Amino acid sequence: MIDISLPIIGKAIVIREMRDEDIELLYDLETDNEVKRYVGGGTLSRPKQDWIERMRQLRVTHDALLPLIVTCKATGKFVGRAALGHYDDIRRFEIQLIIAKQYWGKRLGKEAVELLMGVAFNNLNALSVVSVVHPENNPSLKLVRELGFTLIGTKESDGWDKGHYIYEYKLEA
Repeated sequence: MIDISLPIIGKAIVIREMRDEDIELLYDLETDNEVKRYVGGGTLSRPKQDWIERMRQLRVTHDALLPLIVTCKATGKFVGRAALGHYDDIRRFEIQLIIAKQYWGKRLGKEAVELLMGVAFNNLNALSVVSVVHPENNPSLKLVRELGFTLIGTKESDGWDKGHYIYEYKLEA
Protein backbone atom coordinates (compact mmCIF):
# COMPACT_ATOMS: atom_id res chain seq x y z
CA MET A 1 0.00 0.00 0.00
CA ILE A 2 1.24 3.47 -0.89
CA ASP A 3 0.78 6.15 1.71
CA ILE A 4 0.66 9.64 0.24
CA SER A 5 -0.70 12.85 1.64
CA LEU A 6 -3.78 14.06 -0.23
CA PRO A 7 -4.86 16.38 -1.70
CA ILE A 8 -1.99 17.28 -4.00
CA ILE A 9 -2.57 20.86 -5.08
CA GLY A 10 -1.13 22.27 -8.28
CA LYS A 11 -1.58 25.54 -10.16
CA ALA A 12 -4.62 24.42 -12.16
CA ILE A 13 -5.57 21.03 -10.70
CA VAL A 14 -6.09 19.16 -7.46
CA ILE A 15 -5.42 15.43 -7.13
CA ARG A 16 -7.40 13.91 -4.31
CA GLU A 17 -8.83 10.68 -2.98
CA MET A 18 -11.86 9.25 -4.75
CA ARG A 19 -15.22 9.95 -3.09
CA ASP A 20 -18.56 8.26 -3.60
CA GLU A 21 -19.82 11.22 -5.64
CA ASP A 22 -16.95 10.70 -8.12
CA ILE A 23 -17.83 7.12 -8.99
CA GLU A 24 -20.54 7.89 -11.58
CA LEU A 25 -18.24 10.44 -13.29
CA LEU A 26 -15.45 7.88 -13.24
CA TYR A 27 -17.82 5.33 -14.77
CA ASP A 28 -18.64 7.77 -17.58
CA LEU A 29 -14.92 8.28 -18.22
CA GLU A 30 -14.22 4.54 -18.20
CA THR A 31 -17.03 3.82 -20.68
CA ASP A 32 -16.09 6.50 -23.22
CA ASN A 33 -14.71 4.63 -26.25
CA GLU A 34 -12.74 7.63 -27.50
CA VAL A 35 -11.11 8.24 -24.13
CA LYS A 36 -10.33 4.55 -23.59
CA ARG A 37 -9.11 3.63 -27.08
CA TYR A 38 -5.47 3.54 -25.97
CA VAL A 39 -6.03 2.21 -22.47
CA GLY A 40 -5.93 -1.43 -21.55
CA GLY A 41 -9.00 -3.53 -21.66
CA GLY A 42 -11.06 -1.06 -23.66
CA THR A 43 -14.29 0.13 -22.16
CA LEU A 44 -16.11 -1.63 -19.37
CA SER A 45 -18.30 -4.63 -20.04
CA ARG A 46 -19.56 -5.09 -16.48
CA PRO A 47 -23.06 -3.74 -15.67
CA LYS A 48 -22.96 -0.19 -14.35
CA GLN A 49 -24.29 -0.92 -10.86
CA ASP A 50 -21.86 -3.85 -10.40
CA TRP A 51 -18.94 -1.66 -11.46
CA ILE A 52 -20.02 1.18 -9.17
CA GLU A 53 -20.32 -1.19 -6.20
CA ARG A 54 -16.89 -2.65 -6.92
CA MET A 55 -15.38 0.85 -6.98
CA ARG A 56 -17.03 1.70 -3.66
CA GLN A 57 -15.45 -1.42 -2.15
CA LEU A 58 -12.03 -0.61 -3.66
CA ARG A 59 -12.24 2.89 -2.23
CA VAL A 60 -12.59 1.42 1.23
CA THR A 61 -9.72 -1.08 0.88
CA HIS A 62 -7.22 1.45 -0.56
CA ASP A 63 -5.83 -0.76 -3.31
CA ALA A 64 -2.33 0.32 -4.44
CA LEU A 65 -3.55 1.56 -7.82
CA LEU A 66 -6.82 2.93 -6.53
CA PRO A 67 -7.93 5.77 -8.76
CA LEU A 68 -7.09 9.24 -7.60
CA ILE A 69 -9.39 11.95 -8.86
CA VAL A 70 -8.10 14.94 -10.80
CA THR A 71 -10.23 18.06 -10.50
CA CYS A 72 -10.02 21.60 -11.79
CA LYS A 73 -8.69 23.79 -8.99
CA ALA A 74 -10.83 26.80 -9.96
CA THR A 75 -14.16 24.99 -10.34
CA GLY A 76 -13.76 21.67 -8.52
CA LYS A 77 -15.05 19.87 -11.63
CA PHE A 78 -13.97 16.33 -12.45
CA VAL A 79 -11.09 16.30 -14.96
CA GLY A 80 -10.05 12.64 -14.89
CA ARG A 81 -8.32 9.96 -12.92
CA ALA A 82 -4.75 9.24 -12.03
CA ALA A 83 -2.95 6.46 -10.19
CA LEU A 84 0.43 6.04 -8.60
CA GLY A 85 1.56 2.55 -7.69
CA HIS A 86 4.51 0.21 -7.47
CA TYR A 87 5.66 -1.00 -10.86
CA ASP A 88 7.98 -3.99 -10.48
CA ASP A 89 10.14 -2.86 -7.61
CA ILE A 90 9.51 -1.25 -4.27
CA ARG A 91 11.22 1.99 -5.40
CA ARG A 92 9.99 2.04 -9.00
CA PHE A 93 6.56 3.58 -9.47
CA GLU A 94 4.07 3.71 -12.33
CA ILE A 95 1.94 6.74 -13.10
CA GLN A 96 -1.37 6.26 -14.88
CA LEU A 97 -3.57 9.06 -16.14
CA ILE A 98 -6.84 9.40 -18.07
CA ILE A 99 -8.22 12.86 -18.83
CA ALA A 100 -11.82 13.53 -19.90
CA LYS A 101 -12.20 14.73 -23.51
CA GLN A 102 -13.34 18.23 -22.63
CA TYR A 103 -9.97 18.83 -20.94
CA TRP A 104 -7.72 17.47 -23.69
CA GLY A 105 -5.11 19.93 -24.93
CA LYS A 106 -5.25 22.14 -21.82
CA ARG A 107 -1.95 20.80 -20.34
CA LEU A 108 -3.73 19.50 -17.23
CA GLY A 109 -2.33 16.02 -17.87
CA LYS A 110 1.19 17.43 -17.84
CA GLU A 111 0.60 19.10 -14.51
CA ALA A 112 -0.89 15.89 -13.07
CA VAL A 113 2.11 13.81 -14.15
CA GLU A 114 4.54 16.41 -12.79
CA LEU A 115 2.73 16.49 -9.44
CA LEU A 116 2.73 12.69 -9.18
CA MET A 117 6.40 12.53 -10.15
CA GLY A 118 7.12 14.99 -7.36
CA VAL A 119 5.30 12.79 -4.86
CA ALA A 120 7.11 9.67 -6.10
CA PHE A 121 10.57 11.20 -5.86
CA ASN A 122 10.13 13.53 -2.88
CA ASN A 123 7.77 11.56 -0.64
CA LEU A 124 8.14 7.92 -1.66
CA ASN A 125 11.90 7.90 -2.29
CA ALA A 126 11.45 6.55 -5.82
CA LEU A 127 14.45 5.59 -7.91
CA SER A 128 12.40 5.94 -11.09
CA VAL A 129 8.93 6.52 -12.48
CA VAL A 130 7.43 4.48 -15.32
CA SER A 131 4.68 5.25 -17.80
CA VAL A 132 3.20 2.60 -20.11
CA VAL A 133 1.92 4.17 -23.33
CA HIS A 134 0.05 2.80 -26.34
CA PRO A 135 2.22 3.27 -29.46
CA GLU A 136 -0.52 5.23 -31.25
CA ASN A 137 -1.33 7.58 -28.36
CA ASN A 138 0.56 10.55 -29.76
CA PRO A 139 -0.44 13.09 -27.07
CA SER A 140 0.84 10.79 -24.31
CA LEU A 141 3.99 9.95 -26.26
CA LYS A 142 4.65 13.66 -26.71
CA LEU A 143 4.07 14.29 -23.00
CA VAL A 144 6.44 11.61 -21.68
CA ARG A 145 9.15 12.70 -24.10
CA GLU A 146 8.67 16.36 -23.17
CA LEU A 147 9.02 15.48 -19.48
CA GLY A 148 12.29 13.64 -20.11
CA PHE A 149 11.15 10.03 -19.97
CA THR A 150 13.25 7.54 -21.96
CA LEU A 151 11.91 4.57 -23.92
CA ILE A 152 13.20 1.44 -22.17
CA GLY A 153 11.18 -1.33 -23.78
CA THR A 154 7.93 -2.76 -24.99
CA LYS A 155 5.47 -4.67 -22.86
CA GLU A 156 4.97 -8.07 -24.44
CA SER A 157 2.67 -9.82 -21.98
CA ASP A 158 -0.44 -11.64 -23.14
CA GLY A 159 -2.67 -9.08 -21.48
CA TRP A 160 -4.10 -5.79 -22.65
CA ASP A 161 -0.73 -4.10 -22.71
CA LYS A 162 0.86 -6.22 -25.45
CA GLY A 163 2.94 -3.91 -27.58
CA HIS A 164 2.71 -0.89 -25.30
CA TYR A 165 5.85 1.20 -24.87
CA ILE A 166 7.49 1.46 -21.46
CA TYR A 167 8.99 4.85 -20.68
CA GLU A 168 11.05 5.61 -17.59
CA TYR A 169 12.22 8.73 -15.84
CA LYS A 170 15.19 8.54 -13.46
CA LEU A 171 16.54 11.32 -11.35
CA GLU A 172 20.05 12.40 -12.29
CA ALA A 173 22.58 10.86 -9.92
